[in-house]
Amino acid sequence: MDGSRRSAEKPNAIEDAIMRLRNTKQAVTFVSVAREAIEIIDGKKVPLRTPEEYRHIEAALRNKLERLEVALKDARAEKAKADRTAERERGKAEHWRQLYTAALALASPKSVPVELPPADV
Repeated sequence: MDGSRRSAEKPNAIEDAIMRLRNTKQAVTFVSVAREAIEIIDGKKVPLRTPEEYRHIEAALRNKLERLEVALKDARAEKAKADRTAERERGKAEHWRQLYTAALALASPKSVPVELPPADV
């Protein structure tokens, strides 16, 4: 969610929080409204976390990011290898296409002298 959208939704979240507090006959204070507005996001209750829980979540996300970076590096290496193999195979295919074209030219009734490509594949 981008910052401008979040800013636009804050008044709605505050109004919703005040209504929920009034409906449940709780005190409407700055702290209670702020807590209620933060706890409910897109109509879903979000559990409050302790600083220790945030550190664990951050560590888990960092570990996942590191694993994904390694996987991306491996995928890029595999792609480069596949690209080299594909290029080599395209070269072979072109060589055989030239041989086929030359053989057809030799076999045609009105053949014109054709030079065969070198057989270095």
